[in-house]
Amino acid sequence: MWKFDDQQLKGTPIPLTSITAVSPITPLTSDLSSSERLLLNSKTPAGNLLRLRISDKSKYYEVGETEVFITTIRELKQEVIKRNLKHTPYTLSDTEKRLNRIAKEKWEKKNRVQKMVDERREEWEGNVRSGLLSS
Repeated sequence: MWKFDDQQLKGTPIPLTSITAVSPITPLTSDLSSSERLLLNSKTPAGNLLRLRISDKSKYYEVGETEVFITTIRELKQEVIKRNLKHTPYTLSDTEKRLNRIAKEKWEKKNRVQKMVDERREEWEGNVRSGLLSS
């Protein structure tokens, strides 16, 4: 799933298969964090906020029709799974293949960088705890 800004690709795409949950955020949502409550109290119209859970993170989107977006994400995710298992007659065009390859490379690079940052943070925190560095 790519983000666009004025019809230009923006940021790192999210593989549909990495989305573990998709849900609307409403005032009745029970597990809201303080940042989600702030989003709800902002200028965002109620019922138009959507949360995508990816691994251990959440991403938020303002959408026009939450149910349409949720249904679309679920259907596209299912289509990707079928295509990966070769259970669909649909074949990707050369452009789609190229975009998928670019997306995969960006996602893998983002994960490599994040892993390196996490490892360095853990190493630094360990050094601070053991007194090797002063705060």
